[in-house]
Amino acid sequence: IELKPQALEAELKKCIQRAENQYRSYGMTMDEVVQQSGFSKENFIQFFLMPEAEETLRRRLVGTVIVKNENLTVTDDDIMDFLKEAHKDEENFQAEEAFAELKPNELEQYKEELLSKKLYDFLMANNTIEYRTIHAEDTEVSKTMETEEKTEDKEDQDVKE
Repeated sequence: IELKPQALEAELKKCIQRAENQYRSYGMTMDEVVQQSGFSKENFIQFFLMPEAEETLRRRLVGTVIVKNENLTVTDDDIMDFLKEAHKDEENFQAEEAFAELKPNELEQYKEELLSKKLYDFLMANNTIEYRTIHAEDTEVSKTMETEEKTEDKEDQDVKE
């Protein structure tokens, strides 16, 4: 799947923001994590965050195509059923009233959430999951670290001579 550069750049910014938020929750900054990784910031982004951005964008695009091709939709009744199920333990809950009070952005969030669930259910019902083991030595990150280590070893040898 060919990704549009502007879409990929936007997704990469989101990945960087999510990573920064995650690191912050651990009491660290992105720069501290990058420093501990042994990579430059550019390489860290290229090898860790860019693949995540590409994968997220590809999944979203594939999901959009599947939703369209399989005519997966979310109706008002689907949202009502969801509201009823979510509040089934509340005696006086009125799903129709709650639905009528939803703001447009809330309604859209419910639709997106339920459509994602329908897509997931469709995929689970129509696909087989195959598990594979990936060895670290076969990854791009491993190859880059080996190259950087060889460069450092060569520099160390040059200094000794």
